[in-house]
Amino acid sequence: MASSPTSASWSPDNLLDEPTRGRALRISAEGSDDGASALPERVASRLRTRKTLRDICKRYGIPDDFAPVLAGDLSSCSPPPTGSVCVYVDALDAGLRLPLHPFFGTVLSHFGLAPGQLAPNGWRALAGFVVLSHFAGVAPSLSVFRYFFSLCPFPPHRLYTIRGKDAAGLLFARMGGNKLYKGWKEEFFFLSSPDPWPCPVEWGEPYRSATFDPTLTVPEKAVAERLLRARGSSPIDLTTYLHDSNMSAAKIIILPPQGVGKPGNAVMAARTGTGPARKVGLLKKEPDCKVSPCLGMKRKPGEDKEGSGSDTSCPWRPPTGSKADGKPRGALRQARDGRWIAARRLLQGAVTPLTQRELAACRPADVVTSSYVSLLQVN
Repeated sequence: MASSPTSASWSPDNLLDEPTRGRALRISAEGSDDGASALPERVASRLRTRKTLRDICKRYGIPDDFAPVLAGDLSSCSPPPTGSVCVYVDALDAGLRLPLHPFFGTVLSHFGLAPGQLAPNGWRALAGFVVLSHFAGVAPSLSVFRYFFSLCPFPPHRLYTIRGKDAAGLLFARMGGNKLYKGWKEEFFFLSSPDPWPCPVEWGEPYRSATFDPTLTVPEKAVAERLLRARGSSPIDLTTYLHDSNMSAAKIIILPPQGVGKPGNAVMAARTGTGPARKVGLLKKEPDCKVSPCLGMKRKPGEDKEGSGSDTSCPWRPPTGSKADGKPRGALRQARDGRWIAARRLLQGAVTPLTQRELAACRPADVVTSSYVSLLQVN
């Protein structure tokens, strides 16, 4: 049996012609120690409590029908529990979301990889491509993806990442290797799905033919050009591009309906018009005040019309001018201002000096009440 290549000597040419699931486990069992200290089968997960897994699922919005399973003594590349796959926490932070976006399953199936085999920066490139395709107005294409990106082995054995091709034009800026996710190999768990996974669940190695550069058709070349135009003049910084709103727009994240199951949903419903209408235009009365406030007062039909014979607007608030009955706005405003001045003078004449001294010690509501009664008596 051929010996395992060291992590430092790996290159795309080392990809095998056929999938060989479990090959690294057999090599380790036979005593090959090239890079053994970093091999996935030698690394145990630091996640040891179910509460930790529940908090992780809540943080990344994993639906309740996906059940997290502690890794225990299993390694990340071990055959997973039935219906499960290995998931790295930093892969969730980088762009992996559940349920898997259909394009994620397409890419993983094409290369023959399980989700746990893709390094965090690989997930960032994969998620970024889906988001960019969405904003470019095109469906994500496997051939176009392979035109812009290549699958590269990532130390240690049987881990991979996705890197942009300079010749095709970089869509995304370089992300600095694995520095963003130091120690990510030690935080993983298994996740059970209620439905069959749309990709391999056991770790393997891709076919060599899956890594060949594709030949784009004319429509696919048009898609590639649209992506470059949507990118702009320089490669996109994925550290700021992959926020929740962009990933939600591209259907990578499935958010719950706005306001459902969250505090303050009554306020949100009032803002969006989905709940009971809010009461507006109501004034709080002073205690013992017998007079209804003017604002929010109900009127009978027809009282608001010009020329109805009575002016039901508040006597101490001048009505605003409007254009009605064909009269010019200036003339109508002048006539109303004249009525307001006359009413104010009448009100001032109805209040005697003795009444003024009495009103000075009253509450604002009492002043309004007395003034209104006095005005009615004068009329």
